[in-house]
Amino acid sequence: MTHPTRCYYRETVTRRIEIDNFLVFKNYFEIDFCPGINVITGGNGTGKTTLLKLLYAVRSSFDNAEYWLQCDGTGNEVEIGEEPSPGSFDFVNINEYFSGDKKAESKVWLTDASCKTNGYDDSIIAHVNGDMVRIYFDVSGLDLTEDEEEYHNAVFIPEKDILSHARGLLALNHVRKISFDRTYMDIISCAEMGETKALSSMSRRILDKLSGITGGEVLYENGEFYMQKSNNLKIPFSFEASGYRKLGLLWKLIRNGLLERGSALFWDEPENSLNPDLMSDLVDVLLELQRGGVQIFISTHSDILARYFDANKMMNDNIKFFSLFEENGQIKADTVERFDLLEPNSLTQARISLYEKEVTKGVGNG
Repeated sequence: MTHPTRCYYRETVTRRIEIDNFLVFKNYFEIDFCPGINVITGGNGTGKTTLLKLLYAVRSSFDNAEYWLQCDGTGNEVEIGEEPSPGSFDFVNINEYFSGDKKAESKVWLTDASCKTNGYDDSIIAHVNGDMVRIYFDVSGLDLTEDEEEYHNAVFIPEKDILSHARGLLALNHVRKISFDRTYMDIISCAEMGETKALSSMSRRILDKLSGITGGEVLYENGEFYMQKSNNLKIPFSFEASGYRKLGLLWKLIRNGLLERGSALFWDEPENSLNPDLMSDLVDVLLELQRGGVQIFISTHSDILARYFDANKMMNDNIKFFSLFEENGQIKADTVERFDLLEPNSLTQARISLYEKEVTKGVGNG
C-alpha cells in the first residue's frame, strides 16, 4: 500500500479558464493565458474585473493550501475526487471577493494531479462549484520538509487605494465580520507584512527604480503607512500623490518578498491616478517582473498603457492581449500577441472616434 506524499508546490502558472454561467459569463467562455503578462481590455460590463477576481480567489487559496497526493512512484496519474479529504478543500468563499458576503460558501477541489519519480511536474484543475468554473494550472514542485516550506503568493491590487484608510480595518473586519470586498483586506494584509530579509537581484533593481520615481520608500509604523522621502521627509500615505501611492504600494509588496519567481500579480486598472508620463516606467517594471518569473494579469481601459507593452517589450518577453466583448448576450474574447491586432479594440476605437470628431469640427469651422 502506498502512502500519501506531502507536497508544497514551488511554481504555479495559471494557463486556462473555462466558465459556464458565472455572473456576466452567461454562456460557455474559455481563454488560454500566457505565463508572462496577460493584458485584458474591454468595455464596461464585459467581465474584466470578474475574471481577475475569480482567478485570484482560486489561485490565492491554492497557494496557501497543502496537498496530499497519492503517489506510486511510477508517474501514473492519480485522480483526486470531489469528496475525499486528500487534495480537496472548501475554505474558499468566492462571494467574499465580489460582494463581501461571508456567509455563502463555494467549494473548490482539485483533479488530475499526478506524481513523478523526480518530483511534481504536471497540470491540475481547480473546480469551483462543480464544473461551473474550471481553472487549469501548470505546477511544479518538490517534496519539502517542515523547515523548507515555500509559499509563492498571489497578490491582487484593487482599483481603489485602500492603504490610506487601512488603520484598524483588519481588526474591525476580524471582530465585526463586516461585509467588505476581500481583495481590500488581502492587500492590506500583504502590505502590513514585515520586510523580507533576502531579496533577489531582480527585486533590488525594481525597488531602486520605483524609489527613484517616487522619491522615497514606504514605511509601516504604528498601524500607519508613510512615504519616507530621500530628503528624510516622512509623509502620511493619505497626503502623498495618488499616483505615487500606487507605485509605492508596488514597492512595498516587492520589499515584503511577495513578488518573486512563481508568484502571481493581479492588478485591476493600474493606470488609475497615474500620470501618462509614468506609464512607460510602470510597464518596464511589470516586464522586469515577468522576466523574473512572475505571472501577471492586468485589466485596463488605457490605450497608452496597453501600447507601451508592445513598445517596451524585448524579443523573449511573453505578453498576451485579450479583448472581452458582448455579442448576442454572450461574453466572448479575442486573443492576440500584439495590441494593434485586437478585434474589436474598444480602446483604439475610442481614440479614432475622438479624432474623427475633431476633424469634423475643424472642417465645419473652416
